[in-house]
Amino acid sequence: MNQLKPHRFAVIVALVSFVGALSLPYGYYQFLRVAVCSWAIWAITVSWKSDQGPARWALIALALLYNPICPVQFTKLVWASLDVTTGFVLLWYSYRGASK
Repeated sequence: MNQLKPHRFAVIVALVSFVGALSLPYGYYQFLRVAVCSWAIWAITVSWKSDQGPARWALIALALLYNPICPVQFTKLVWASLDVTTGFVLLWYSYRGASK
């Protein structure tokens, strides 16, 4: 059976993150937190043994930054920058996983 791999879904979550840089209703940003945090936690659990170094720490940082339970507060400009950066990190993660 073909196991679901987190790097395949990273592109979708990256696109959701890029859209977060736009000016949208607050509900979208709540959805963004849940989507990125859930995906990051899933990716950490699925690939804990195979992802060493920067990939593991990037996933942990994303899960903490986007956690919906204890939200981190930044200005809109900072969050827009973080959303774009997150999108690029996820594209890197996807490319890195696909090349293995």
